[in-house]
This record gives sequence, C-alpha cells and structure tokens, in this order.
Amino acid sequence: TAAKIGIPHYVLDMRGVFKQKVIKPFCGAYFSGKTPNPCIICNEKIKFGIFLKKMKSLGIGLIATGHYAQNSGGKILRGKDGAKDQSYFLWAVPKEALTRTLFPVGGMEKAQTRTLARQMGIPQATKKDSQGICFLGSVSVDEFLQSEIGSTSGRAVDELGKEVGIHTGAVLATLGERVVLQGALPGPWYVLRKDMSQNLLVVSHLPTLSSRETQ
Repeated sequence: TAAKIGIPHYVLDMRGVFKQKVIKPFCGAYFSGKTPNPCIICNEKIKFGIFLKKMKSLGIGLIATGHYAQNSGGKILRGKDGAKDQSYFLWAVPKEALTRTLFPVGGMEKAQTRTLARQMGIPQATKKDSQGICFLGSVSVDEFLQSEIGSTSGRAVDELGKEVGIHTGAVLATLGERVVLQGALPGPWYVLRKDMSQNLLVVSHLPTLSSRETQ
C-alpha cells in the first residue's frame, strides 16, 4: 500500500520481541487457567509500545492505524461501524500513544473504506477480513497450545462432583464454552470452572457463570 501511494516505509523485524511479549504471555495465561486476548497485549506492547519508541527515534510525530475506533484527546471511542468496532482491543494502550494516534477509518463504515481503496487502486481493497489470531495462520488455538505447552486428558465432573466424562485438557477449555467430552453422559456440557492443579473441569448443562467463577 505504501508503495502504491508513494510514501516511504520502514520494515521492522519484531519476531523475537513478539514471541517474548505476546506469544509467551498468551501461552502462560492458558497454562494458569485463563483465556487471554493476544490482540490487546500486542497493541499495548508492540504496535503502540515498541513502535512508538521507534517512531520517536525517526522524528515522526503521529501514528495512523486502520483500527475501527475513534480518538478524542487520548480517549478511545467506538468506531462508527458497530459491526467492525475495534475500540475494545485498544483499552490497554497508553494515553501518551493515543494522543499521538489518528484513526482515519474510525468514522467510516467498512464498505466505505473498501470503496475508497478500490478508487485508489489499492490491492488490499478486495482482501478478505481477518477474523482470527494473526500468528496462528491456519492452525487452531488448540493445535497451537498443544505444540507449545501440551495438554493432558482428565476428568470432567458436574456441580455435585460426579464424573460425567473425560476432557482433552483443562488448559484448552474456556469458561462458558461448550465442551466435547469423551465417554460422556448425554449433554450438552458447558465449562463452569477449571481446576488447573488437578487438570479438572466442572461442567454443567447450562452455560451460566457466576461473578465469582468468571474472575
């Protein structure tokens, strides 16, 4: 895109720091029983962290990104296109970075952005939307975690402690999600709690979580 519209650009090799700052915490959170959002970590540590430092060293005054969000004096607001709003992913970005950031497409609908890109002859105008985690590619989260930290099958019990089936790894389960159990009694089954020390899942027929269980 930069080449197409005739502006200079730099390419930074961030593979090592990305693994240290984003991928390792991502795996660590799952290992401790949490379900992280790597995009939030990446925005805070990489896109608006290390990138900001590089920007300053080059004497560049402002950042412009393609996030569907809006900025009001360093305060994040929702993007105009509610279906594409990305303000949530920016909540951890330091205010210092936000006061230097522009969101050119934040006040537009996605369809408008694509139309404008086509008019400018930008190749990405017809590129499919990205919905997944960027560093996974075609690999699923479960497959990635299996390769990075592994998982072990274990017991799944109901709220009364009665065993109802075998899960494929507590580390792979997310609170509230429907889980497939091996040799299970009739379901569906949803994850209520995780006991990582025992590799145990507490499941229920109802996908209901109390405030205590989601903390």
